[in-house]
Amino acid sequence: MDMRKTLCVTNGRHQLGQSEDIISNLNEDVILYILSFLDIKAAVVTSLLSRRWRYLWSSLRVLNFDQRFYPWFKKYPFKNSLDKVINVLRNVQEIHLKLSSELPQCIFNWKSLRVLKLKGVDGFLWLRNPHSVDLPLLKSLHLTRVVLDMTLVNDCLSKCPALEVLSLKCCEFMHLEDLIVSSPQLKKLVIITYDQNYGCFKHYDTKIWAPKLTFLKVRDYISKRFSLDNLSSLESAVIDLKVNEHFVPLGTKQENAKRVIQVLEGLCHAESLTLSASSLEMFSSALKIQRMSSQFSNLRHFKLTSSPNDACDLLQLLMDSPNIKTLLLKMTWTNFNSYQGRLYWDEVITVCFQPSFYSTIMEANWEEWLQFQCLLEHLESVEIRNFLGCENEVRLLIVLLQKATALRKIKIVLAQVWPHSREKMMWVVWKILQRVPRASQNIMLEFVNFRVLKL
Repeated sequence: MDMRKTLCVTNGRHQLGQSEDIISNLNEDVILYILSFLDIKAAVVTSLLSRRWRYLWSSLRVLNFDQRFYPWFKKYPFKNSLDKVINVLRNVQEIHLKLSSELPQCIFNWKSLRVLKLKGVDGFLWLRNPHSVDLPLLKSLHLTRVVLDMTLVNDCLSKCPALEVLSLKCCEFMHLEDLIVSSPQLKKLVIITYDQNYGCFKHYDTKIWAPKLTFLKVRDYISKRFSLDNLSSLESAVIDLKVNEHFVPLGTKQENAKRVIQVLEGLCHAESLTLSASSLEMFSSALKIQRMSSQFSNLRHFKLTSSPNDACDLLQLLMDSPNIKTLLLKMTWTNFNSYQGRLYWDEVITVCFQPSFYSTIMEANWEEWLQFQCLLEHLESVEIRNFLGCENEVRLLIVLLQKATALRKIKIVLAQVWPHSREKMMWVVWKILQRVPRASQNIMLEFVNFRVLKL
């Protein structure tokens, strides 16, 4: 790359000249910000550009090191070379390492360090317990595919007074029975114990106590116990829980429902809640057996993923969410082959427009509809993505139209079925919803990329 080219303006036209060095004339902080996105090897190479650049890289505040860029590290240990680089970069505040070899112990006593991200590549990164942990300014700790002792995590929670963000993704913990995260200052927590690329990991009893936590993301199996205590500051939660039959102890349905309800009650302070399809199925099944002792009174924004068979299960949760404002439902093709209900894009359109067609949808024995007797006085917006044209989806919309007194807009993103089927599905759904007695007037029904209709 020619570093000597510059952009000049002459008579309103842009011209390339040779008089200046554009990048070198930038402010040093801007140059260091640009270099912070490069691997340390590429950053060091810039020292060959000119005298000004010779030692500029040594002022970097972010160290990026990816072992995969150095294939010879598998044959020759890199620890000494990395130690040398670290000793030069005394102003570093963020360290991002992707490696599978031994980690320099000096990192855990780096006084100026604010962000530490460690990720295992070509397998796991085995992390030995350091002799001491002294990171007074550390705010964010991210561990991905790391094998470690839980003592190290506890040391970081107790000896890093500024720690606000903790992320544990696909980690293995040695000599551990309970995964306990207890911190009075933690604000963001991510725990992922299974991944479609890396498989599942050992299952532990999980206990979380964090009174200042505002964001929680969990992808885990409900094993013996999953405890959420004192999350009084929680604002947003993303929950993806699964049941693994090999690790769930045998018990009555009431005992298992109580365990699941305790997890749900631990999230009751959240203003925004996102649930996976498996979590929705698990929670709704438990609510049919045992009710919650408290409601989601703070919940304003609800996001869910559901299969066609479970589209109406969220009604169980909506009964305990009286102040919800926005509802986003994403349909998935999971278990679609086992769906037994109607598919409206597969119906004869002339039959759908007959007056008797609507009465066959709202059957008197539809249990979910009969139980849903509360009003949704604050629900303003409903969006369904990947709308499959299933009977359960339409039934859900009918209930919301009848119970949501403040509803103003319904947005539907049709699934990628045959184009002519999508057009027919749109008209059939609109015709059905037109016949529904509504709690709110002037509702706009938008079919994204098609048209906006008035109900």
